[in-house]
Amino acid sequence: MQSKIRDASLQKIPYTIVIGDKEVEGDQVAVRAFGADKAKMETMAFAAFAQRLADESRFP
Repeated sequence: MQSKIRDASLQKIPYTIVIGDKEVEGDQVAVRAFGADKAKMETMAFAAFAQRLADESRFP
């Protein structure tokens, strides 16, 4: 798992999401933004993350 997160960081992928057993049970995703501190994984509802992506990708 660590190598996949590191590879995503090296490829400069804007968001890395991790979905494990706890996230599936709670309908959540663990999100790490590119350039954020390694300890800065934010857990949020999937719908909230989808809305965040929609807001960020909206043309000004």
